[in-house]
Amino acid sequence: MRGEEDLMFDLKATIEQYYGIQKLRVQSYNRIVGYIRDYLGWKPVARHVMLYNELPVDNDLIEKAKSFEEFVEMANQKYNLLKVPEQKWSWFAERVLKDKADIEEIDSTVWTTKQLINIEDELAKRIKGILDNFQIYTDYLSKIRGIGPTLAGGLIAWFYPVSRFKYASKMRAYAGISGQHYRMECEEGHKIIATSPKEICQVPNKDKKGKICGARIVEVKLVKSPPKRVAGYFTMVNFKLKALMWRLVRCFEYQSPTKSYYRFLYDKAKQYYAARDPDLPKGRIRTRAILWTASMFISHFWEVWRRLEGLPVREPYPVEKLGHTKIIPMTDEPSPLCPQFKFDEVSTKIEPKVPPKV
Repeated sequence: MRGEEDLMFDLKATIEQYYGIQKLRVQSYNRIVGYIRDYLGWKPVARHVMLYNELPVDNDLIEKAKSFEEFVEMANQKYNLLKVPEQKWSWFAERVLKDKADIEEIDSTVWTTKQLINIEDELAKRIKGILDNFQIYTDYLSKIRGIGPTLAGGLIAWFYPVSRFKYASKMRAYAGISGQHYRMECEEGHKIIATSPKEICQVPNKDKKGKICGARIVEVKLVKSPPKRVAGYFTMVNFKLKALMWRLVRCFEYQSPTKSYYRFLYDKAKQYYAARDPDLPKGRIRTRAILWTASMFISHFWEVWRRLEGLPVREPYPVEKLGHTKIIPMTDEPSPLCPQFKFDEVSTKIEPKVPPKV
């Protein structure tokens, strides 16, 4: 029976491998899509669209058409096409990977992509097997719509141990979910970007393995913008976690607001920002809603995990000091750790008129 530390080491390593393989798989897949778009062209796609609609391939019609869009229009007039892919290049790439179409010129790339997909699937199964040993997954994360094993694995692996985050704000800052950051410089000339000010330099010492610089910070500058990588600076933000949080909220976007608590909160945030600033572009409204939802989720995750570990939990500052109504953690399926989301009961209690606070 492996202990928690051994399981966590295995989880972190497997998660890193999974996302590394996923990145390679996406790159390989994009090469297939690029070849179809730039070299093969739309005519082979058109032939497979006709086959997909169980129609005979009309080469004369395809040759008469000057574009894929014109082909679709002409084919609809003659045959009444029922199924036309919105993303024709990626649709055809999927058929190639499923052996429903063949491109001999990039056979090796197709083979490589298939192997990477298989490895990615096997790693996902291993991650699920490891996660079954953690109650924070089995009784909380797995009960939230939109969070699968690989997302949950990244959250647990990269936030562990939760005991190092005394406040939810520290956990949010570690994930880069912050509207400001600090740029600092130490006596040795090291430049640092962090979400909180430091007294000593945290840059790893290349001459002394496992140790940090330790020099005194002599310059601190507050920057009113989210942290990002800057050339010449050592960044103390987990950008993998930041990307994971964006991916997480995008998964919430695909859920039903009547069945998903965080999709419901996300929609409320969008309504609030749109009402507060009607001239704000839709893209900016969406970005703000994503950041707020990610921030709220991290606060809930922090609270549930710390309570599960028997650690003290402090109420958010707006609730404790300003008297704001608390938005409590909920799951979409029954859980012993927090209440279940019920749209009819919650929808009347959280209104976009009230500024959502974390």
